[in-house]
Amino acid sequence: MRIIPVALALLLSSIGLVGCKKTAPKTPDDEGGGAAYAVPAKPREAIVGQWTIDTSRLAEQPHLAAMPPEKRALALEMAENVTRSMALEFTADRFSLSMAGKTIEGAYSVANQTGRSLTLATTANDGTADQLKLEFTDRGLIWHADDDESLPLIRKR
Repeated sequence: MRIIPVALALLLSSIGLVGCKKTAPKTPDDEGGGAAYAVPAKPREAIVGQWTIDTSRLAEQPHLAAMPPEKRALALEMAENVTRSMALEFTADRFSLSMAGKTIEGAYSVANQTGRSLTLATTANDGTADQLKLEFTDRGLIWHADDDESLPLIRKR
């Protein structure tokens, strides 16, 4: 079982975003050089810290904008609730994903870096190997799952 994509799918489905492709569209600032979250020469340094769902960016997504106002408000409220229990944290070589009282921890290495995108090879403490795909933008990170679902993240600390 691929733990990280399953966790991401659970997050997306709980806030009504399953089927929403590329939930964080590019902005003009995303294309510019020197953005606040641009990938540095040492990518591990840029991801070190704690990240959480960027609910302000969720509110901007076309999938949510197309919802009736009541359903959109409920989806955003659910996102706020999920945000309180979700954190993705990186140290120099370790990661942890916490949500809904459960935590997945393990080690990671940078498997690939292309421009602003990183693919991390992860191994959870239970031995499960996986990949985590991240893309830096001027507003934070985008966490991409295998099925082209994505979730905008912002540095919490």
